[in-house]
Amino acid sequence: MNRIADAFTKAKSDNRICFIPFCEFGYPSLEEFSKIIDIICKYGDIVEVGIPFSDPIADGPIIQKASNIALKNGANLSKAFEWLYNFRKYNTSIPVVFMLYYNLIHYVGVREFFKIAKDIDLDGVIIPDLPIEESDNVYPYKDGVSVIWLASVTTSDKRLEKIVEKSDSFVYCVSVKGVTGPREEISKDGLDLIRRIKRISNIPTVLGFGLKSKDQIRSLVGIADGVIVGSEIVRIVEDLDDSKLVRFLEELKSATSML
Repeated sequence: MNRIADAFTKAKSDNRICFIPFCEFGYPSLEEFSKIIDIICKYGDIVEVGIPFSDPIADGPIIQKASNIALKNGANLSKAFEWLYNFRKYNTSIPVVFMLYYNLIHYVGVREFFKIAKDIDLDGVIIPDLPIEESDNVYPYKDGVSVIWLASVTTSDKRLEKIVEKSDSFVYCVSVKGVTGPREEISKDGLDLIRRIKRISNIPTVLGFGLKSKDQIRSLVGIADGVIVGSEIVRIVEDLDDSKLVRFLEELKSATSML
């Protein structure tokens, strides 16, 4: 079973693009996270869960703050594994992707990490600090767990070909030069990146970094195959207002439909 591929297929059959909300594990607390993820799962086609880390180089100030608070709450990879194990007891349908830094995988051991990931039904991993050129020690052990690669607006055509060749679920297109965080506009470079990938492959393209509004998402329908919204969701979660979060997610999900 490939839940990620199924999510893209279903979205396409519903005449819309995939909506992938991001949330930080253990934020704003371990207990609140479980409640928030259940809300998010009602709207997301795929869920991306950030695993807190002391030096999150790809994350902007909003997610960095959430990561620091989550660490203080005692959140770590072991507890994230435990959460997913329990989550899968009642939700076996939605794809879950962990975004985590390679140090966390290295600490557990590559073989052991992917064994656990497979056993608890983790669908994929995004490892922003692992260069594709240094990924040969990962692939022998991934055992069906998708390794999702990031491509940026500065990625060369030659390197983009390598990323597409190794991608087995979707390519995470980074829309801006810099870290995560909401922006007012989608960069032209980000749109060009999607088009560059589509010229060489049919692999689904998902745009992230900077998206925060329904208008931005609506403008990507028919261009990208999916969108990731993270920092703005994390910012709203901070308010501990479930109704506000639901309204925001409803707005974003509605914007994914083709008119």
